[in-house]
Amino acid sequence: MDSGTVIHRSQLKMDINGTLCLENGIPTITSWPYRLAILIHIFLTFSSLVFMMVAFFYLRKRLYFHKNITILIVFMFVSASVLSLQMLVMECRHIFISWFYKHPCDVYVPAEDCFPYLLLNSVAIGCMTGAQVCMVIERMIATYLMKKYQKFGGELGTILVVCTTMIFVWLTYETFWPGPSEDYYLTCISIPKESAVKANRNFIILISLNLMCIISLILLNAINRPYRKRLRFNLADRYQVEENLNTTQYICTIVIVQFVILTFYGTGTLLLRTFKAKFEPIFHRQLIMFVYVVPFFTCILPILMIYIVKQGVERRNRNINKMVSHAATGTHGRDNYFHELLKQWS
Repeated sequence: MDSGTVIHRSQLKMDINGTLCLENGIPTITSWPYRLAILIHIFLTFSSLVFMMVAFFYLRKRLYFHKNITILIVFMFVSASVLSLQMLVMECRHIFISWFYKHPCDVYVPAEDCFPYLLLNSVAIGCMTGAQVCMVIERMIATYLMKKYQKFGGELGTILVVCTTMIFVWLTYETFWPGPSEDYYLTCISIPKESAVKANRNFIILISLNLMCIISLILLNAINRPYRKRLRFNLADRYQVEENLNTTQYICTIVIVQFVILTFYGTGTLLLRTFKAKFEPIFHRQLIMFVYVVPFFTCILPILMIYIVKQGVERRNRNINKMVSHAATGTHGRDNYFHELLKQWS
């Protein structure tokens, strides 16, 4: 971080007239591109929360996935909601201070005030990615225990949620220990200098997990696809194959979207740090704010999930219709058989 983004407490005490803040903080936070970036974050995070609520009421009676996947989807939604809520509060505070500060140094936020936001941000992003990894693990188990898996309850999903939360809480604790420093930050997105190396490590871990999920889901899809072509199925086996194929494809869509967004954010941040000397300090800080595109994922997620469920229901109905056309004769018999299968597959 440059001296304009982070100021030590001792510097503020010596700077009675706020000269340092007037030279660095005020020109940055009051510039229209910087404010525009904050307003975009506010719009995206607020929209995310609204879309999450709409998606929750839309999906609560329409989720057709196995109970374990449903638990993991809810876990991902909760993580995204926590991330959006904490960032909405943080950015509203920043935009308010940028217009209504009394002293030039009021635009800087103490590390102890930023620390809760930083911890929640780190845990929430980790849990969102962790939820996707858990879905891949769940689909692996569902594929290799095909005949037994439909009898499973939601215990596996609950165990995966607890383990994932504990892992990322510990990783966050280990990254930001021993707690807030005596620095003041222009934005709470800033990572403390002492934790920068570990934070970069965590980010690489998240992107690597996303990439591993994509590869694993492609392999799972390749494993399940030949089963569909076999003619001899009982109803339970056919249902499990269809669920494995559909669920892996939909999870892969979510993982790819997050992978693209996180990779863009990570690559952009890395390039800005590498070529920092080529930019004016204020312009560099503005670009850092625009490169933070994580809220785009939380905004897209509920919309994507509604689309996935809608497409999934339509695909399920088409698959049942294909089976019905070979298993029953006559319109009345076909309709009755269709509804019986729909009940068993729901």
